[in-house]
Amino acid sequence: MTNLKERVKNCSTRASVFFYTHHKELALAFTVIVAMIAMSDLAFASSSTVDSVSKELETPIGNMVDIILLIFRIIGIILGTYSVGLLVMSFKDQDPNGKQQATQLLVISLVLIFLQTLVNALGLKDYITSASSTSKS
Repeated sequence: MTNLKERVKNCSTRASVFFYTHHKELALAFTVIVAMIAMSDLAFASSSTVDSVSKELETPIGNMVDIILLIFRIIGIILGTYSVGLLVMSFKDQDPNGKQQATQLLVISLVLIFLQTLVNALGLKDYITSASSTSKS
């Protein structure tokens, strides 16, 4: 806390004082804004996109898998923007432990974002839906 007080005393502008005293709130606001921009594509999907997706997803298991992967992607986008903010703050503060944690969080968020691509490339969704349809009959 004393370190923060010293930094605020050394600031020459009101903007710097505001940044040092409200950096967590600013990082959270930045994360929310970036997540809203990233998810706006979902809100404005065209009807042709919705029709093609509904034809592709014929089984309830396929719908569930796609919803789970979409949730993972949204969480990955939010974590990614938050980790970029943490990484910038740790570089500013010259905190090696913070850099390591932010980088780990960024890698995890990238895995969550591209998990749907990985599942589709490996054919895991087809495997799950075909296994659920053969187990019913």
